[in-house]
Amino acid sequence: MNFPKRVKAQALSNQVHVSWPSSSKKKRPTGQKDGKALAKSDSNQQEVQPAAVPLNAKGIAAFPDELLLEIMHYFPDIPLPTIEWKPFDADAHIERREALFSLSQSCSNLRRFFRPYIWNRIEVVSGMRFLRGGRKSDRTINVEILRQLEVVTIRDPRLAQYVEVINVDVRDYSGNTVLAELARCMGEFPNLHTVKIQVLHGPKSESRWSPKDVFNKYSYPQIISVIIPRRLFSLLRSCPRVRTVDWTANTSSLGYNSLVSIMAPWCPHLQNPELALGRHRGRATGHSFNPTAYPST
Repeated sequence: MNFPKRVKAQALSNQVHVSWPSSSKKKRPTGQKDGKALAKSDSNQQEVQPAAVPLNAKGIAAFPDELLLEIMHYFPDIPLPTIEWKPFDADAHIERREALFSLSQSCSNLRRFFRPYIWNRIEVVSGMRFLRGGRKSDRTINVEILRQLEVVTIRDPRLAQYVEVINVDVRDYSGNTVLAELARCMGEFPNLHTVKIQVLHGPKSESRWSPKDVFNKYSYPQIISVIIPRRLFSLLRSCPRVRTVDWTANTSSLGYNSLVSIMAPWCPHLQNPELALGRHRGRATGHSFNPTAYPST
């Protein structure tokens, strides 16, 4: 049956179109979880993971400084150097140093505590064994002096404040260079109070040594005790507060009065110079000192 066009258009306009929601669920992207799943997984992770423990929080590494100081009491104190050389002093020092060095390598806390005790002395003398071992030639001994100076002035300048004693035997191998570096570094040690320097060389190399002026451009007001040979006599000019002077070689050719009269203007605080004016059965002999007899002006 054919309807009029007007009736057909009206019937089409009366039709109602309803769009029903699709029954299929929208897929969640891979790896995405809802809130409950995330909360559950987080709680499981917290239960599984152990509590974080700080490094070096147990055992000897956690000892307070008071207990670590008790450990130091088991190491004998090394006496200050004297005019006489004693092999057992060198052995005792290196044994103490090796033990403290091993402790300092254990952890950062022990390293912090024991390193100042390791580097309170710059000491390289005849008969001493070194941490690196090897044959003790003139070159080895001088290189060891430079190595120790480098550690406390270049590698870790914070250690310079702990250096209190210098006891070295400078050998023939590049001796002038070693003395020049030693003179420079001594000015960087604010707590240095005792210096002993031996200059050891062969008879053929004596003309190559010129250490007399190596200390002139420096000042060491912190030094109070000096043990030196005659050829380093000029060091006293740079030590205005020195109180004790010992000589490691015979100075009888100059005479006691001559030496003290020279030292008096340089060292107004001089109290006890021990000058080896002669040798008798291997023992040094000296004279007493009266500071009032030698005015400083």
